[in-house]
Amino acid sequence: MLEEKVHQYIAQALFQQATALYGPERADAIRSYLEQMAAHLWLLSTKPPHREVEPWFFM
Repeated sequence: MLEEKVHQYIAQALFQQATALYGPERADAIRSYLEQMAAHLWLLSTKPPHREVEPWFFM
């Protein structure tokens, strides 16, 4: 439950920033990417990788 709220908060913050930078049409077009990035950021915040390891989704 809390996990979903945090994910939604991150996704909303990313969407608001994208809207401010690129406008509402482009932000809507990349919404799925923003939601995926929100999930990745949440995952990193809960289980940070070792310093030497690059997160798998950046490879």
